[in-house]
Amino acid sequence: VYQGVDVNKLLEMSQRAPEELRCCVDLGHSAGNTAGNAAETAAWMADNGFKSLRLVTSNYHMPRSMMEFRHAMPDEVFIAHPVFPKNVKWDKWWAWPGTASLIVGEYNKLLLAWTRHMRDRVLAGRKILK
Repeated sequence: VYQGVDVNKLLEMSQRAPEELRCCVDLGHSAGNTAGNAAETAAWMADNGFKSLRLVTSNYHMPRSMMEFRHAMPDEVFIAHPVFPKNVKWDKWWAWPGTASLIVGEYNKLLLAWTRHMRDRVLAGRKILK
């Protein structure tokens, strides 16, 4: 999660009593990006014996997040749970500079991640053939 997020802040936002959930929430702060988050989560899942994950992130970030997590853990099951930030203006998004920049930036990151994964597959295939 983002460096400024902690369990207590998350639990304050939930609709349930914090004491019901505190035992069941682990946060990692070592990742600096989505690919790092996926790698950190893969290690955590392996350490804890989990085979499925509910991925919670903003709706515009979900496609790239799912791509990164599936790349890091191709055999695990992911359930997408998108959230819809109120500050993202979906009606005529192109007319809102902040939203337009966010969407275009996220799309560019998605294309770069896809390209990186394709490159990794090609390089892995070459290693297998040699």
